Amino acid sequence: MDGTDVNGVSANETRTMLAVGDDRGRMNVFRYPLMNNKQDGHILSGHSEHVPRVAFCDAVNEQGQSIAEYIISAGGNDHAYMQWAPKEYSPPEAY
Repeated sequence: MDGTDVNGVSANETRTMLAVGDDRGRMNVFRYPLMNNKQDGHILSGHSEHVPRVAFCDAVNEQGQSIAEYIISAGGNDHAYMQWAPKEYSPPEAY
């Protein structure tokens, strides 16, 4: 990803993850902050068109406490909404 095909970006509330929707129908999850365009991350496929919108949202229990974190992505011409359940991203161990 060279940055020219980025459509939507969202950071989670604790600023540990960054979700990016791209022109190729992918939703990418990176560790926040994203320092360069070669940083390792997770590439998730599902949309058949570009992904113009991504957003983090929390699931809360009856007491209003956050119990889970999700990413919602909205596809372009495929008109699909997808819910993703990310795990905290840990980079590969240093050599």
